[in-house]
Amino acid sequence: MATIVARQLKNGSMSYRATIRVMRGSVVTHRETRTFRNRKEAVRWSRQREAELKQDAPAMKAARAAGRPRKARPARQRAAPAKSAGVTKAGALRELGISAAHEEIYRMLLQVEGATIPEVSARMRASHAHVHRAMAALESNRLVINSLERVPRYFAAPPALAIEALMARREAKVRAAIDELNKIKKVASVSVGNEPRIEVVNREAIGQVIYQITRAAEREIVCMQRHPILLASGEQNDELQIEQLSRGVTFRTITDSSVLDAPDLQDRMRNAMKNGELFRLHPALPLKLLAVDQRVALLPLNLMQPDGPWLLVSKCSLLDAIYELFELLWRSSAPFSLGNPASSTPEPVEQGSLADVDMLLPMLVAGLQDKAIELELNISKRTLTRRMVELMKQLGASTRFQAGWLAAQRVRSVESDT
Repeated sequence: MATIVARQLKNGSMSYRATIRVMRGSVVTHRETRTFRNRKEAVRWSRQREAELKQDAPAMKAARAAGRPRKARPARQRAAPAKSAGVTKAGALRELGISAAHEEIYRMLLQVEGATIPEVSARMRASHAHVHRAMAALESNRLVINSLERVPRYFAAPPALAIEALMARREAKVRAAIDELNKIKKVASVSVGNEPRIEVVNREAIGQVIYQITRAAEREIVCMQRHPILLASGEQNDELQIEQLSRGVTFRTITDSSVLDAPDLQDRMRNAMKNGELFRLHPALPLKLLAVDQRVALLPLNLMQPDGPWLLVSKCSLLDAIYELFELLWRSSAPFSLGNPASSTPEPVEQGSLADVDMLLPMLVAGLQDKAIELELNISKRTLTRRMVELMKQLGASTRFQAGWLAAQRVRSVESDT
């Protein structure tokens, strides 16, 4: 059954070719050949393969019988290969481009310590040509490993590595397709020129749209916020804002004075101002808005329907009008800033200190009521009255109206100097 032939090479060394033949009458039904450098390895391999082939002889005989047209049972009646209990049905990898037949072979290889094409053919009851094509496909997808022997043995790659790598390659192809489609869209947009672009976005997708256009910003993001708040105070949005500010993107926000009653919003505004965002206060904003780089804007279709659709506007005269409205409201809005939160226990501030002016001036100019100032500075009404008297003395005003006017002039002069 096994023969070993010694051969002298050109360099004078010896090689030993071991050949195993399985005969059926006078017909060779199986043959394997492998070359070794010494005779002991050739003998050891020959004995090992003979034992393996004897063990698989019944399966190979059944495979030959199944390959005969007369004795072959119909396809529907052929016995499927044995499956382990709890194994999921073949076809789970179809979304990754692996056919059900190829997946069946991969699952079989996971249960054995390597197999040759004849062995796989015997186990799967399939022709050698079919198994050979399947092995080539599985190897190209890196699901099986070839031993590179003269008669190659195939081993199943670990699923945790093979499937992850396959998913990564499929994802790379999808991303390449997206880039190609974006190039096509860019060429198409150049060909149509400055035609108006207005799209309606469902409320369910508005969060993802806000995140995408914010991440795509390169120069400036402008916002008008009023009830209900356009940008939620979330860790994802805060981290994205910090990332964009670090890249040099400017944030300008006009806030409706009615939303200052929400303590959570004041905390978010305070953190945003620490990061570099600019805020101004307006008594009555007409709409909510998020606009990026003067090329795209997002606003609700109906303020009375918070769950209604939104309008995505880009490259049209409506976008220019939206930006003109924002700049007009920005110039007419009051500069606004929040001081550091006060301690839980109210403490009197020393008379004549500049801290009073720094904390009270922006709030007076912004038009905050006494109750809002008391909550923000965590002071009592009596303490606020005392600080107002001290501030009026510093500004040289005899009434609160005059103090407010002088305070506004002072803030605007400081702003013009900067």
